[in-house]
Amino acid sequence: MRETILPGIAPVLGVQVCPWDYYTLDCVYFAERDTESFGPQSNYAKCFSVALEHENDISGTAVEMNKLQLFNAPLKVLITYADTEAQRAYYLECYARIVREADIFGDFTTLRRQLVIFGSRDDCNAYWHFYTFEEDGFRELKVA
Repeated sequence: MRETILPGIAPVLGVQVCPWDYYTLDCVYFAERDTESFGPQSNYAKCFSVALEHENDISGTAVEMNKLQLFNAPLKVLITYADTEAQRAYYLECYARIVREADIFGDFTTLRRQLVIFGSRDDCNAYWHFYTFEEDGFRELKVA
């Protein structure tokens, strides 16, 4: 994920990527490096476009969602894995509580969006489920 998939997304978005720990985040996407303040070889972003956490074990994802709320970015993404709809619903409620409590300026549904991506699979196929945070909680995005 961190070596191939996450870096492969950057050109599609038209941004740069840091697919290794950046202030404890698993991956950040950004438009520009701050070379004026930190020198031409710096890896410091001027600001984040996307802050991303990837967690294989869903039991630790509340910590990751909480961590995402500490960063100022137009989009915060959590990727994890849940095999059942019931498991997804349980964790989405937990994440919604965390996001609501962190939304001190009331702009998480308009300016600083949240995306949760759950992966699952059966014997033959992999499935992805996408959810965005709205005023009434996380709602599934239907992808064509």
